[in-house]
Amino acid sequence: MYTVARARRAAFLLLLCAAVLLAACGNSEDKAQQPIAPAPQAVQKPQSVVRTYVPITGSHVSFVGTKNGDTDVPGTIPTVQGQLTVDLTNLRTATGSITVDLSGLNTELEARDLNIREHFFSVADSAMKDASFELRGFTTNQPSIADGATTGGTLKGQLRFRGLASMMAVPVNVSRDGDRLTVKSTGIFKIQIGDWNLEEAHKKLMEVCGHTMLSEDFPVQFEMVLAPKL
Repeated sequence: MYTVARARRAAFLLLLCAAVLLAACGNSEDKAQQPIAPAPQAVQKPQSVVRTYVPITGSHVSFVGTKNGDTDVPGTIPTVQGQLTVDLTNLRTATGSITVDLSGLNTELEARDLNIREHFFSVADSAMKDASFELRGFTTNQPSIADGATTGGTLKGQLRFRGLASMMAVPVNVSRDGDRLTVKSTGIFKIQIGDWNLEEAHKKLMEVCGHTMLSEDFPVQFEMVLAPKL
């Protein structure tokens, strides 16, 4: 009986060890068969789409002057040139400049236009007849622009006029239609005669035109229609 009992205990221990070994092997096999998760892929940035644009027909600067207290005189200046380099995937990197030839001023009255050009803008002087804006940056929350989309932002740059320069920021909307862009001011900025040494020119224009009053600041807006440079 003693021998039989020892044999039974030995057999039980052998079965227990076998069960443990089988369980361990089964766990290893399960772990080996688990699928390996794919490595995360890097997010690809959109490829740059850099183009050079120039103003085309439809581009203009508009303004309003007020004479004799309550008479508004609107005008436009469509004589615009220059070029901008724009990455359609990152408008913030845009660079370039726009020049406005003030001799193209038009208020729908030729005699008045001649007086403004000669006595106020002094367009006969080649150093005075142009105003230019050099783009120094564009801030926006949507730097990439798709076809048919519009995004808002602020143009920052340096305005040069009559030999003087001033930094300015202008809120705008930028719209894309195929290969064309339209940049349109959404707010009004004012040109103050005192900021540009126009006091004497302002006085002379009042005398020539016979005005009792002429506004000393002029609300200005603009719209630039841009097409790729050929």
